[in-house]
Amino acid sequence: MGKDIIASDAVSLWATFSQTAQFHDDHYDANLEKQIRCDLKLPTRGQMLDLLKKKEISVEELLTAILNAMKPFSQMLNDLLRMFEQASAQSSNTNLRIEFDFNKKLPLFQFKLDYFKKTVQSSVVRFQRKTIRLPNNCWQLVDSINIFNFPYDRPCPESATVCKWLDEYRQDTWPVFMPEMPESGYKELDHIAKRIWGMVEGAISYYKQAYDPAKGRVSSHLEGGCQYRDDFFWSSETNFWTESFIRITACTMERLAKLPPKEKVAEAKKLVDVLKALLDTSKMSEKEVVEIIDCLEDILSLPFWKRRYDLYAAWILAEIADAMEKWGVQFHVQDGVLSFPFHATRMATCEKLNPPLEIWAELRTKSSKIIGRGRSKHIQPDYSLTVEDPSDIHNTVAVIECKQYKGSHRKNFFEAIYDYTNGRPDAKVFLVNYGPISKTLLNGNKQLQQNAVPIERVYPDAQTQQIFKEKLENAILEYYRRKAKKDSRFIYPWENANAECCIQLQWEKLPQDLDLILKITDPDGTIQTIGYFNDGENSNPPHAWFDKDCRSGYGTETIRIVHWMDAEYDIIIDNFSGESELDGVITVNIECGLSKLNCCCTELWGPSSVWIPFHLNSLGVRKLDQCMPKH
Repeated sequence: MGKDIIASDAVSLWATFSQTAQFHDDHYDANLEKQIRCDLKLPTRGQMLDLLKKKEISVEELLTAILNAMKPFSQMLNDLLRMFEQASAQSSNTNLRIEFDFNKKLPLFQFKLDYFKKTVQSSVVRFQRKTIRLPNNCWQLVDSINIFNFPYDRPCPESATVCKWLDEYRQDTWPVFMPEMPESGYKELDHIAKRIWGMVEGAISYYKQAYDPAKGRVSSHLEGGCQYRDDFFWSSETNFWTESFIRITACTMERLAKLPPKEKVAEAKKLVDVLKALLDTSKMSEKEVVEIIDCLEDILSLPFWKRRYDLYAAWILAEIADAMEKWGVQFHVQDGVLSFPFHATRMATCEKLNPPLEIWAELRTKSSKIIGRGRSKHIQPDYSLTVEDPSDIHNTVAVIECKQYKGSHRKNFFEAIYDYTNGRPDAKVFLVNYGPISKTLLNGNKQLQQNAVPIERVYPDAQTQQIFKEKLENAILEYYRRKAKKDSRFIYPWENANAECCIQLQWEKLPQDLDLILKITDPDGTIQTIGYFNDGENSNPPHAWFDKDCRSGYGTETIRIVHWMDAEYDIIIDNFSGESELDGVITVNIECGLSKLNCCCTELWGPSSVWIPFHLNSLGVRKLDQCMPKH
């Protein structure tokens, strides 16, 4: 333990924590102290040091309460680690360096990716001592719940968190989290299964006592067997029963959830009886679980204690990137450094949107309508999502301002929204706060109510975390769709990704014979065409088909794309009969899920040209309305 860390009792630990971690219990951290008091069952009033001494709180109890209160920040570190690892993989730089410079009052903070990984590992350590009850025959527990006779090593559960746990387990580690158990929908079974799931979580805590990440889970457990040589429960894990239990239980509950109601009830009742009998008749062992932090100094020196406000802003970037993942987020790493600066910096680009969407930090632009204190002639939000020239205020798709206030700072919040809404008139303005936001913040201002999106209590595992990402995605889609109807540089994103697409050509008396053609270009340059000369196929590539060829006017020709391939699609209209006279209007209609677009032609093109109304791919459609020479 570091010489500067004094933790002989809870009082000295609290004093050390308050100083080392710069814990301000009278301002930003008031809610954190409130949670710590609640965990320790201390009164909401009174000096913390006096209460700790009076209630005889142990060091272990206090440290556990502190770490539990800071759990959201630990989860932020996990989310950031995933983003940093993605950026590192994209830059082919395993020694990625991260720099924070959001706060001008504090020195530049930087570290390497490997150090950040260690930080994340330290942040989820727990210090606690408890007694757990465990069944002696672990494998009987697995066999009893396996009513569908799944093999122990498959199938893969549908739950993403369970799969993540299993993946990390197979990488010779003990995962730092316990996944939620999938529910069957039968209340009595879910209750007893969760009870057993909790017992297994206790078993994992018991096994983790011997875990050394440097040696790996398996080697650590085998070495620990010397200490627990007469413990049958310990030896059971040498055959990886915990992995089998979690996999089999998740698959069983998921399978039950899909059964017809009557069949589900019948199977669930049988399983309840089996599990009750097992718990009633099995011999149970009581084990004391002790998880001790080897170096308290490592925990109290974690970066997020002193830089947790910067951490929050960085975590919001991770949430932005996660919301935009399907559009191919590419991070911009310069000379092995991913920088979070206090000046305009392009952090990432979504290449699959057209034009590409860029994520900027601290983008500064001029504005003539400013009321916020500290702003004069410029605005500089935390993040700006832009297209093409970022200095053009009309090219900002969305603005995201991060706040970490314990309460709703009405004046500050309103001024920020007002300034950014007026300074970036085409953008949705998001104000996200770790704490609450007044419900009446924008009352009486229709412009702000239309363009601003204040979201309160945005932090890991909060419902608003997902709400923020969904609203941001919708704002991006809305901007691109609005622009795409007037500007051919923009692709119109489909409202239902992967939905079937119907392309229909309609015309009147003349020309007599127009042809609807779909040109499909694969990434390697291979070209396929669908039309009167090739009907296409449904179940095989190109997963598109042509219905009929109309040759005597008043035509309707249709091509359906049943399944999108990784390809680019062009709609081509050929004036096959070659008339120069047009009777009525030629229209191409596209319907893909909820998306409906059309393009009309009122001037006939010559026989040496074709009309190309649209370009499509699996993400969206671009309106071209161009006449091109025949190839």
